[in-house]
Amino acid sequence: MKTYSKILLLSLLPIAYATASEASENKTKELKPETRFVITIIDTGIDRKNETLNKQLCRNTGEMGLDKNGNDRATNGIDDDSNGYADDLHGWSFFDESKNLQDHHGHGTHIAGILHEELKQLKLESQFCFQILKYYDSDEPANNLLKASNDSFRYALENHSRLVNYSGGGYSYNKDEASLIQKLAAKYVPVVAAMGNQRLNTDEMPFFPASYTTENIFAIAAANTNQTIANFSNFGKKRFDFLAPGVLIESFGLNNSKSYLSGTSQATAKVSALIAYLMYQEKNVTNWSELKKNVKNLRAVYLTKKQKGNPLFVDTPFIQKFKTSSVDAFGEP
Repeated sequence: MKTYSKILLLSLLPIAYATASEASENKTKELKPETRFVITIIDTGIDRKNETLNKQLCRNTGEMGLDKNGNDRATNGIDDDSNGYADDLHGWSFFDESKNLQDHHGHGTHIAGILHEELKQLKLESQFCFQILKYYDSDEPANNLLKASNDSFRYALENHSRLVNYSGGGYSYNKDEASLIQKLAAKYVPVVAAMGNQRLNTDEMPFFPASYTTENIFAIAAANTNQTIANFSNFGKKRFDFLAPGVLIESFGLNNSKSYLSGTSQATAKVSALIAYLMYQEKNVTNWSELKKNVKNLRAVYLTKKQKGNPLFVDTPFIQKFKTSSVDAFGEP
């Protein structure tokens, strides 16, 4: 069975999404499908008290408006769009099989905040939305984290995800997880995965899902402020893609606070934003090696495309191929 660290880096009908402004309009009006780029965050949920992040949430139009009895579809307890989940307006909690996405741990909120800030740096946050899939809680892990995790991947596969940000993992291969990620690859959905925070060589002890060889996996290690690998980060050569800032990263905490956390999770969120941006510019991705090359050569990509109004990511110098031979995230170290 796949194992997880308790501290966390530490056929269905498709659903459609609509913007927050559309949600406030006349509920009887037919709502248009979501046009924003859907980033799936598989984590500990999100702080629903955070208005900035609430505005960034995807909205499932199949669970919006009024049902035939005049009740709000978002709260009527009915699977109005027949996708298998009742009232999944912004995503789903596979931790307790509910629509309750409230984060009690803080990790998922921190990750969502990093994604938001990176997209905000590009003045493009309005073009992206977050689909929240909760598979982990604070002090009460689910009875089967692997099932909750796989169910999250399955939901992303069947419900319009364009990119999956994944901050968990374990040291055992799982065929169902591998199959789901392969199916996401067939739909050209990247899975940006943290490599773990145990200072281990993943060539010798693979850390999944980051260590899967599926072409859509982006395995991310954490860098310190010197732009070298952080002392807590897992490392390896066989399954490694990018190094990104992962030490004392500022983002949202619970209850509208700010917090500084370290881990390959934080590095992963930064790379996810970068990849989402490139996919947004390209519209369609059909070549994984080209996408990875574009991430590596972001400066050249900007110069080639001559995009206006989209400044370079502040952390672009940190996004680099890890070339050292030394072996050297998961949770807060």
